Amino acid sequence: MNLLIRSFLLLIVKQSTNCVQIMNISGKVITDGMNTTKFSFMCSTTGNFMGCSVEFLLDKTTTDNIRQVNDSCYHKRGICDANICGCSPNCKGFVWIFIPKTDMTNHIFGCGGKIENAVPDILYRADASLLFDGNEFHLIENSTHPIKDSTNGPSIKEQENKIDFVYVIVGVTVVIVIVSVAVAICIFRRKHHDNSKENTPISHEIDKFSTANSL
Repeated sequence: MNLLIRSFLLLIVKQSTNCVQIMNISGKVITDGMNTTKFSFMCSTTGNFMGCSVEFLLDKTTTDNIRQVNDSCYHKRGICDANICGCSPNCKGFVWIFIPKTDMTNHIFGCGGKIENAVPDILYRADASLLFDGNEFHLIENSTHPIKDSTNGPSIKEQENKIDFVYVIVGVTVVIVIVSVAVAICIFRRKHHDNSKENTPISHEIDKFSTANSL
């Protein structure tokens, strides 16, 4: 029974993870009018990026940060233009343009950011990566996990710890109730037994009196 209660409580918390917003990354090779080869990356989510900001990475090292502030799009060197980066108006998508100087075969490109979830007080860190094979990009990672943030509520792990505490409290309460009921039953039985002993001589005398009168 206790296991069933714990499983049910954990299920409630786990269900919140099903509402996590998804992040995706796509990449393509483009050539401009000057025959310059460029890599264009789109990082997007079905939710909203916290702070309307995303980081783009090369070989798992942050190369640029793109963010939207007051309807203007910025990267680490200033305002974006169409040849460098771009932002969607709803904080759901960001574009980064990378100009390769050498052969980038087998290099990894990625993006990451914090995603605000539909479930209150839950924040996620999302990361996605692409591998360039010399001709096109292939998705090699797309992960999302709950995190602790100073501006947000407890992580899933902390919620599970709270549920474990509740489980202990419920278990202790059940034990106390069972012991209390057992003690009450014992007291009741003892009193009933004592009353039976007290009533036995009276019943015997009544029987003797009834027998004498009949004679």
